[in-house]
Amino acid sequence: MYVRTIRFQAKRSAMAKFQELAEFARERSADLDGLLQNYVAMDENGHGVMVGIWEGKEKAQANLQAVMSNWSDVQEHLEGEPQIDEYPIALQIKGE
Repeated sequence: MYVRTIRFQAKRSAMAKFQELAEFARERSADLDGLLQNYVAMDENGHGVMVGIWEGKEKAQANLQAVMSNWSDVQEHLEGEPQIDEYPIALQIKGE
């Protein structure tokens, strides 16, 4: 298992639109080979994080271009660039 997080700051004026666009991202994420789960969390100030759980590093890296392309489509609704963090050691503590 491999985890990639993408931290972002949505523009306050575009938070509702960003939430709508997150639904669009859900559809695109369904086509990414090796993506097990994808979560987006955002607070009332627009600070957010996307957490992608991947089968492994190889599949996560193979899909990085597609993931970043999705982010470029919402860039106008963000303050600054999304920040990527990757975690090659990931353990499932609770769940199915």
